[in-house]
Amino acid sequence: MIRTAFVSLLLLLAAACGSGSGGAADAPADVSLVLTDGATDELAVFEVDVKDVVFTKVNGNTIDVLPRRTRIDFLQLESLGELVAGRALESGAYRRITLNLDFTDARVVLAGQATPAVVKDRAGHAITGVVPVVVEFPNGSRPFVRGGRHNLFVLDLDLDRSVVVDAGANEVTFTPVWTVDVDPTNPKPVASNGTLNSVDLGAGTFVVDRRAPDDTLIGSFTVATTSATVFQIDGAVEVGATGLGSMVGHLGQRVFVQGGLRERDRVLTAVAVEIGAGVPGNGQDWVLGHVVARSGGVGADATISVLGRSFDVATGTRRFHTVHAVNTSFADTKVLRRGAGNGADADAIGIGQLVWAFGDLSSTTLDATATTGVVRLLPTGIFGIANGPASGGNLSLDLARFDRVPVSEFDFTVGGAAQADPDAFVLDLGGLSAAGIGAGSKVRALGWIAGVGATGADATAVSLVNRDVTAQVLFCEWSPAATAVLSGPNNGTLELDISAATTHTVADGFGSVALSASPAPRLAPSGSLGFYGIVVDGALESFTSFSAFRSALLDHAETHPVFRVTAFGRLEGASQRFAAIAATAVLD
Repeated sequence: MIRTAFVSLLLLLAAACGSGSGGAADAPADVSLVLTDGATDELAVFEVDVKDVVFTKVNGNTIDVLPRRTRIDFLQLESLGELVAGRALESGAYRRITLNLDFTDARVVLAGQATPAVVKDRAGHAITGVVPVVVEFPNGSRPFVRGGRHNLFVLDLDLDRSVVVDAGANEVTFTPVWTVDVDPTNPKPVASNGTLNSVDLGAGTFVVDRRAPDDTLIGSFTVATTSATVFQIDGAVEVGATGLGSMVGHLGQRVFVQGGLRERDRVLTAVAVEIGAGVPGNGQDWVLGHVVARSGGVGADATISVLGRSFDVATGTRRFHTVHAVNTSFADTKVLRRGAGNGADADAIGIGQLVWAFGDLSSTTLDATATTGVVRLLPTGIFGIANGPASGGNLSLDLARFDRVPVSEFDFTVGGAAQADPDAFVLDLGGLSAAGIGAGSKVRALGWIAGVGATGADATAVSLVNRDVTAQVLFCEWSPAATAVLSGPNNGTLELDISAATTHTVADGFGSVALSASPAPRLAPSGSLGFYGIVVDGALESFTSFSAFRSALLDHAETHPVFRVTAFGRLEGASQRFAAIAATAVLD
């Protein structure tokens, strides 16, 4: 059954709300706009043009913060935010942000599909043009852009709750679910890309031009470097001033920068910089995906089989969910771990690793054996069921998949030697806490896969999530919309009558379970503060108090049928009580 997703604009307004502190109210303000994405397990590509982003003041004045379109693949932004615009902005309170997504040339690909999906709206019509997303800030919760300081707006597209997939029909139903975080206290690392405009060796900075798909200039931003900034240039690693000096020979080339925005101004302080060979847009063909098999063992030239997508520069050909043969040279191919201050060789390319390989593509074979050939190792999602509690700093997993690729696709034997046991995959926790994880726990880690022939653990984690206690999504829909399906018992929860619901599930990234009609599922707050919204008559009401959300929703439901209720949090067993960090109801 095809389901549609819901609209939820959760307004996470932090230091920039209300009176705030620092900066003169009437002085010019610096604003940076960062786009990011929450995780999703059903999509492989979600590439769309952001046409523009318009801010509207309380007095009705508007300013286009992103005056020219930029191309974004939101699936690349799970652990990063992408800096897309920065400019001076009139100080004062703002009541609306309008973000226009243009699907005219969009590419949306489902996990496991070789052809792009058809994207549809809630009414079932194909989306082929601009989809406006309007975020209305209610009175009392409007961000105040402070003059004389830097203001950071982070717009987070939650694809996990924005799309509903019909894999059989290769279709996606899309209704945007956004959060807007103003001056976040703990933002994701920020990345951006563009062309290298200039280098100032004395100041230790360089300037990057962000350009639209037609190569017109969107804007420029300054990048500051430090003695610890890692430069990966043409596949070679340099650090600090030496690396910055080498940038001078690459003016006009595409550059990727990762770091953090300074609080006082619109300057990105770089942790890692990539330019030259091994960066998309610099003339090389590429293959992006997971290593599913390998021939060639320790110290040898190797052919790695990469399941994923590719781009042939000369022909413009793109392939999705295809196995590519990537030929590497032990002596000449540059192997790099993103952000690492040292190079590696082909031995570092292990089974399961997410890689971005650059070279010359012929059909589905990429030649990366030349000295310009680069294989970049990227952080890899590791999903599995814990075989027991952690021991000795390691955790044993019964693997389910790497990112969106099921474990059944991988051959862990190289040259007759097993590189890992997928039923007992050993994860080095790297000092991360595994409290609460025991036999049967559903675990999602982000980390690095051990290279071929390595001893010890099969991967090293840089983050760890127990999905038994977090990151579950409740989804209930009544189609057609129904009345008398919400009630508020005296215990302060919100009770759902799902006996006539067309969909009533809870998913955790490993699968979904159907909620039963009895006992009736109940929504409850996960803590004292949450993010809750009601979409009614085309407008959004937002709340940080579950009690206020509950009361308003029950009032609205007396006159408006309920179409959908969705929540993010944790299902608490047989009681069917769902502790919600966030929830949204859509009423007709």
